[in-house]
Amino acid sequence: MEQREKKILVIKNLLYFLFLLLLFVIGEIPKLDVMGAKAVPVIAAVVAIAMAEDNLYGGIYGFIAGLMVDTYAAHIFGLASAVFAILGFVSGSLVIYLLQDNMRTAFILTLAFCTVYGIICHYVLYGMWEVEGAYLFFFAHTVPTILLTAAFSFPAYWAVKRIRAKFTD
Repeated sequence: MEQREKKILVIKNLLYFLFLLLLFVIGEIPKLDVMGAKAVPVIAAVVAIAMAEDNLYGGIYGFIAGLMVDTYAAHIFGLASAVFAILGFVSGSLVIYLLQDNMRTAFILTLAFCTVYGIICHYVLYGMWEVEGAYLFFFAHTVPTILLTAAFSFPAYWAVKRIRAKFTD
């Protein structure tokens, strides 16, 4: 690999990381909640990066985004890291072998990613402890969070495609 190619690779990955960090900060702004539900926009970024690059990038950036989310999450530390890494890898693999790389696929994968993560977190926080009325909280909080996060798939897909296009011949 040439020196120029290494520089381009480093700059591109630095931009991906800064984009993840920006979306994490946006997701953690206290006043950006809708009826108590907060989006997790780094999920949309992980899916977009996995779609643009490949499954290895999806797994790595999924793990990084999961660590970011784990610092603020109310569940077991490491849960988001593991789930995001696996789902980032799966998202990249699905696009490589099965699905088309377009905005609709990004939305569907982000929605599926959020749903799996939401169900796992809901079970770990409430279902496992048999909290009374946990199913009501699922529909009042987890479902709106899933939908809000999926809405971030459009700008995330667009931004990641622009970054990749800028640094790809």
